[in-house]
Amino acid sequence: MMRRLLQASVLAATACVTPSDPVRTFSPIEQPEASEVAGVLFLVGDAGGTTRGYSPILHKLRQDIEKWSASLADSAVAVVFLGDNVYPEGLRDRLDPGFLGDSTRLHGQVWTLEGPEALAHNARGFFLAGNHDWGNLAGPDGIKRLGNMDSALRSYAQDGIDVRLTPSAGDAGPQSFRLGDFATLITLDTSWWMQAGNDPLRDLLLDGLGDALSATDDRLNVVVAHHPYRTAGAHSGLLGPRSDPYWLLRRAGVDVQSQTSSPFKELLAGLEDVFARTAPPFIYAGGHDHSLQLFEASQPSDPTYSIVSGAGSKLTAVAEAKDLVWASRAPGFMRILFRVDGGAELYVEVIDEALSDCERFNARESCLEHGVDAFRTVYSKRLR
Repeated sequence: MMRRLLQASVLAATACVTPSDPVRTFSPIEQPEASEVAGVLFLVGDAGGTTRGYSPILHKLRQDIEKWSASLADSAVAVVFLGDNVYPEGLRDRLDPGFLGDSTRLHGQVWTLEGPEALAHNARGFFLAGNHDWGNLAGPDGIKRLGNMDSALRSYAQDGIDVRLTPSAGDAGPQSFRLGDFATLITLDTSWWMQAGNDPLRDLLLDGLGDALSATDDRLNVVVAHHPYRTAGAHSGLLGPRSDPYWLLRRAGVDVQSQTSSPFKELLAGLEDVFARTAPPFIYAGGHDHSLQLFEASQPSDPTYSIVSGAGSKLTAVAEAKDLVWASRAPGFMRILFRVDGGAELYVEVIDEALSDCERFNARESCLEHGVDAFRTVYSKRLR
């Protein structure tokens, strides 16, 4: 009876949702057997607006991490949390009244890696800094806010959970991590860039990125940061005033967090120059916009694929854009399978918006269970 009532509530709520995704068709691919998979990389962004007690996304992610950890070699499973891991102001000081809520939000994401199979097989969690994790603060105040997150993740690591803030607090990056023989993960703190002004360390970040891209042998390069390389979401300025209340500010370049601002334009120009001088990465993945998007390269200096995976706890619309292969504003995350034969495949897992937050339902446990069961693969593509 409780499940039927929950399903009825979901259907009623879903009926009020107006889809706004660019229309794309695709041919689904069949997921390979575990014996054909060398490693798995999950991409989850902007998940800091919920907790494990209310988020089917976190429960589904934990379930998938457990499944793949049990099936693959040690350290073959990794998760990147693409920033804005704690809304609205990052992890505040321990004596701050907001600390408990902040730490609960962060722990919800760490919890996805606390399952027995994940611990036994060393699944890894990489946490990037978003502008909200900086507390939208500049300089030492923002770095201090990041330091709180760094310390919290280090305490979890001491308990045997392989999680870390990368780059570390105050370090713009890049930092590189080998993912088996199949890929190299290169992390950047683009939020540092947005508030750094003409800091000469900007050049060191770009030079270091070029060196990192040149030093990965035959492994596929995956660059990850909070701010995306390509987006057709709210921060692109493409949506218009009906879909984006801040559209005028974005179009005027006033919002530093949007691609129309001078710092963002300088970041993209610097990245494009690096990719042209060395070689573009196979994947550049970011969050920041609260949607799921996939772009293909339109020029030689572009990443082969540009990804936005920022639908972990909030949703915003997506506009039409050149080279946009597929997009959705549905809640969920992305999964990349690296095959033993050198191939790579993308899978997108989503849930209906009406089921994405169990706080609205009295039968919370039933909501979480039903939510996990309701996940579906809405897009898949062979990338290589």
